[in-house]
Amino acid sequence: MSAVEKTAKIIDLNLFSGSSDTMRTNLGGFWEIVSVDGTESGDDSTTTTTGEDVEWKEFNYLDLVNPALDRTYRSGPGGDPYIPPVPVSDDVAIPTFKFPIRLYGDNSQVTNDSHWHAILMGGTFGDVSYRAIYNESVWDDYWFETGLPYTKQEVNALVDGNLVESISQITYDYNHYLREYQDYTTDLDSELLIPNMYVIEMFNGVTSTDVGTAQEDEIEFLSEDTAPEARVFDQTMHNFVSLEGTAGGLDTLLSDVNTCWVPAPSFTISYPDPGDGCFGALTAEEGIPDHDLHGYLSQSVPLTYLSASTRVDTENMLQNIYFDQYSIWYGTPKNTFDDMENTKSLFPYYININFPKFDTAVDPGTGDVAAAMPFGISIVDNNFSSKFLKSLKEVFNNESTSLIPEEKEYVLSLDYQSASLDSDIDSTVKTAQNTPLRTVDYFGLLS
Repeated sequence: MSAVEKTAKIIDLNLFSGSSDTMRTNLGGFWEIVSVDGTESGDDSTTTTTGEDVEWKEFNYLDLVNPALDRTYRSGPGGDPYIPPVPVSDDVAIPTFKFPIRLYGDNSQVTNDSHWHAILMGGTFGDVSYRAIYNESVWDDYWFETGLPYTKQEVNALVDGNLVESISQITYDYNHYLREYQDYTTDLDSELLIPNMYVIEMFNGVTSTDVGTAQEDEIEFLSEDTAPEARVFDQTMHNFVSLEGTAGGLDTLLSDVNTCWVPAPSFTISYPDPGDGCFGALTAEEGIPDHDLHGYLSQSVPLTYLSASTRVDTENMLQNIYFDQYSIWYGTPKNTFDDMENTKSLFPYYININFPKFDTAVDPGTGDVAAAMPFGISIVDNNFSSKFLKSLKEVFNNESTSLIPEEKEYVLSLDYQSASLDSDIDSTVKTAQNTPLRTVDYFGLLS
């Protein structure tokens, strides 16, 4: 897995052998940090592995870790091990249950009741002192595994970098040179006033536009039947894109995408076949298609002065853009940025931030790929993605007074490929170290 992406595990310290959760240490079902240093030979290569890894010790109710303990299972009257759990309270948001556990000692290891009491509750029996197995503390049972991307620089350094699929990088795309537009953006006081490709895309194909008084983080469909032909836009965003109402045809700025035109190397011009319906769509002097968007950016935008209120409000509103479920979630009705992949090539240049999206998650207990997805599904089904993203940003940016992030320590385990200067193969590196992470209670976040 590490050849495709980095593997990361984040594990609560309570889940390790020797932690304060003494019952777990004695019964099983815990992690251990182990040293790794070895060589594995494959079909056509040899891989070396170094560092520290985490290993999971399974809980087996018939084979417990502590030799003084024989077995354990859920038990009820008459020793029935299959009684259902009993709800603790119906007045809580998170279902909580309790069920009795029967723990058996090994007759060959336990002398009598006093010995058994010392083993379980702590104390001295004879000349041996025992650390308590049982206590009434409450413990977290929290860990998860996820994939992390390699940087492009890391991939370039790897011998087998072609095997990596998960890559994050920040680059740029420079498609067209529009001198007037470039001069205009260079002289702006704030980059937030540069014509925003996402805001322009919102008007693409919208034939009936209403300008309302929606909140700054709210753009609503008028109805599902007419979306996206009819939309309600914030007044400031409409003023920003329409240049205070002086620019018309906002719905067609991006509609004349010429899919027949393909730029050839060295900026030479590839002319289409006159019979394919695309002939004449090129500007030979510039070697670029002649689009309405280019006239808008190089003529209308530089020559139009935005009012002070529009400039101030735009700078305030575009500090953060939330890409919620209505941004790129393909389906019906058509969402705001469905066409960005086709229209982005019309814009002169832009920063390109690439990172992989995660569609699934793994349940730590069962290994079920889809088991952890209900969190995401619940957010989408309840149309909660905009508020959820906004809450994440405000809480972890210390902008919330009702919920303050708490720094907690976890073990961060990483498994990844690394290049060696004196070797023609990549090495597997595994690390496991205590790492402080900022956390909040999930239900506190939702509320």
